[in-house]
Amino acid sequence: MAFALSGATHATASSRTFEIVNAEGQAVATQTETYASADTSYAMQYSRNSRWLYQVHGHGTIRFTDQISVAQKPDGSLLASRDGRRRRAVTATLDRPDWLDAQGFAPLMQPLTMGEHTALIFGLPYRFAVRGRVRVVPGRAEAERSVYRLILADNWLLQVRAVHYNGDGSVDHIALPMVGFALTAREVAPFAVPSGRGPSIPHDHLALSYRLSQSALKGQIRYRFTMPIAADTVAPPVLPGQRVRVRDTGWQFDVCAQCGDRAAGAVAALPEDAAALAGWRAANAWLRPDFPAIRRIGQSVGARRLSDARKMELLSTAARKRLR
Repeated sequence: MAFALSGATHATASSRTFEIVNAEGQAVATQTETYASADTSYAMQYSRNSRWLYQVHGHGTIRFTDQISVAQKPDGSLLASRDGRRRRAVTATLDRPDWLDAQGFAPLMQPLTMGEHTALIFGLPYRFAVRGRVRVVPGRAEAERSVYRLILADNWLLQVRAVHYNGDGSVDHIALPMVGFALTAREVAPFAVPSGRGPSIPHDHLALSYRLSQSALKGQIRYRFTMPIAADTVAPPVLPGQRVRVRDTGWQFDVCAQCGDRAAGAVAALPEDAAALAGWRAANAWLRPDFPAIRRIGQSVGARRLSDARKMELLSTAARKRLR
């Protein structure tokens, strides 16, 4: 299953550097990816170091680093660390232990095999590692010479990367699509580390171009999204009170009190079995129920004889008091 995702595709030591820029061409991040040669202990070692510095419209400066390393043992198991604080061995369950750093760009510079593949995925912002699916699909317009890599876990689309090619088949740039804009990554050498307050990028929430009145909010609102890939390639999210239709060019969302949860021929409801619920309840970078302070709050509220709704109100109030 060679689909150019795993560090195991690199046979010799190599290091590649990338620069991520905003629409004005200003660098918001730099990234170095290194693949080390095999030694007596490991079949392959990989590391990535990213440095981000930027401003979001309406917010202050955002500055952070992201470091990840993955070492693949001869038996196929993986030993990984994130920001030097976590370290765990992962037992390979695939016939071939393919893995992917979701934030890495070097694999995207190689030819990508179309179709869907299974891989152990590192580097996602809110999970240390997840067994997911990697779907590679062409762009809608052939003239664009674009390939899209989609990372999915369960029914959720976690990440999109767009690879845009030159006429000779070489990679021109990699796009990081956001809502309403995209960042661009290119391989560079040398590169300058961003400094100062950082360049500006748009907010990832789009403001409506006009105000919706209260009467309109009580009626029916329709949104249509045009997509650069086939609309049925991924399933749109389904929430109560909205109806989803897959159109030729994208998705259509109808939001109203009587719209129902789905339309015939749309996507299926999210699974509610024990395994699916356990996944939602697991600790992640944004929600850590295993922290002692959070456990104390949860146990205190949970022990009270109150309705579930009232318990949630108290937990929400407790959380807001601790948000910086």
